[in-house]
Amino acid sequence: MSAPERGSYCIGLHELHLPTGAKPRLSTIYAGLRDRDHGSARWGEVLASLQDRAETARTTEMPRRSRAAELYRAAGVNPEAAFSDSRLVGFDAHDGAAVIAEHTGPSATFSIEVHSVLDGRHYVFEGEGSQASRYPAVRDGVLNDVSRYRPRVSGVQPPTDAFCTANGYFQLRDNEDVAGDAQLAVTFTDMPGVSFSLNIYGLVKASKELSFVERAARDLLELTSLGGRVKRLHSGKRSYGGQSGDIVAIRMASEDNDTGYDYKYFWHAAGRPMDAYAPEIEAELLAEGAHGLDQDALDALWAELMEGFRLRRDAR
Repeated sequence: MSAPERGSYCIGLHELHLPTGAKPRLSTIYAGLRDRDHGSARWGEVLASLQDRAETARTTEMPRRSRAAELYRAAGVNPEAAFSDSRLVGFDAHDGAAVIAEHTGPSATFSIEVHSVLDGRHYVFEGEGSQASRYPAVRDGVLNDVSRYRPRVSGVQPPTDAFCTANGYFQLRDNEDVAGDAQLAVTFTDMPGVSFSLNIYGLVKASKELSFVERAARDLLELTSLGGRVKRLHSGKRSYGGQSGDIVAIRMASEDNDTGYDYKYFWHAAGRPMDAYAPEIEAELLAEGAHGLDQDALDALWAELMEGFRLRRDAR
């Protein structure tokens, strides 16, 4: 979803101040669900369309393979519980919401969608499940999550304990809710060749990968060994968005411009497991090719973006 060109933009439990000319796109997943706005609609028409779709799936044979059934038996799973007899796994409609789940291939995995009309617009929440016998539990969990969703309203800030998505927000469930994942990509109309990205990951457990500092050192060594003329501009600790993290900024000769430079600024906060307000965060500013900016201008842009990135509960 595109956002306004300036002002504070809600992303997860954070907000980011965007300069004039910024063109952002946000993608999110909360509790395994993506929310999509399908535009203006009437509930009766949406429901009738879904009923037709469910009937078609109910009369379509499930493309099950004997090899898949053997694998499930070997894993101690009853294939009859893993698969539906048809492509339709389940369909339910009540209280202004409809749920449809379908097998999309020969495996026991199924897609699940919740459809609802809110404020005259058709919203679809997309996720996945596995094993047809688990459909009732998956359905109930998804409906519980969707019941805490509200559409985005222009000029209205969501509650500070709500996870902002591309089209609205989910109220957090409880203290054990780790929220979700969000990816924001930003380009700038007056700065071609410059892009900014922000990735937020709700953590259930700590990552087992190399630390950011170790990965950055490895990548710099590889660039240098390949003949790249790399200059480190900034490194060390920086605090943004309510967390302390590590920054690395480099400059290297541009592959597309013999007389110019490419710049990369990267900041990483490891986050804390089971804490929705301390997710893992990665921020990156890239300037590639003939962008026409020097280091001072890019330092200023980085500072403007990152100093305008904060937890919404801390900004109140």
